[in-house]
Amino acid sequence: GGRVFSIMDEGSVSSILLPSKWRLIARDAFNGLRLWDREIPEWHSRVFSLKSGPATLPRRLATDGKLVFVTLGINAPVSILDAATGKTLRELAIPGYPREILLVDDMVLVVAASEKMYTGNQKPMYRHSIYAFDKNGKKLWQHRAELCLLTLAADSRNVYFYNYSEIVALNRKSGRKVWSTPVSKLKSVLSQDAPIVVVYKNTVLFAEPQYGRME
Repeated sequence: GGRVFSIMDEGSVSSILLPSKWRLIARDAFNGLRLWDREIPEWHSRVFSLKSGPATLPRRLATDGKLVFVTLGINAPVSILDAATGKTLRELAIPGYPREILLVDDMVLVVAASEKMYTGNQKPMYRHSIYAFDKNGKKLWQHRAELCLLTLAADSRNVYFYNYSEIVALNRKSGRKVWSTPVSKLKSVLSQDAPIVVVYKNTVLFAEPQYGRME
């Protein structure tokens, strides 16, 4: 729609000890003119290692040109904004912590951490769910899964993800499982080292960067 959207830290650069001022900013795509902005009260720490923050953060912002889908906080719900004005139109009802947003045609897919679990050393982990909504915010279906973050992909027919041992395909309209196929098995993955899942026409590609494999 002729606009560029970004999440930027506009805090002072004179010292890293000074606080961040995170904002969602809309600019004119032709001349860079600032059109509107929204405050983000809490985002990821500015003192994290350079370019080593959670790799899911760039997947918290999506747009179809008319609407903007974004989390206006590190654990905030998904807000639907008017792309022209920045006004909040509605929020998606998700009982969890949204981590990824993916737009496919008329559908909004959200990956959210929904169930807290604990490992042997009591380190908290989360079981994830995939939620499907229409663009008016109506929930269509939910699928709980052992899902590796950053591996969600979709086309006009199915939704695909990696569950640490298989690629799983869900019917995009119903959320029901269509098929699964074994691929490289991984015990755990840091987000910055996550496998890559790409779907193109009738082919799903799975790239596992740790060992340089593609299937």
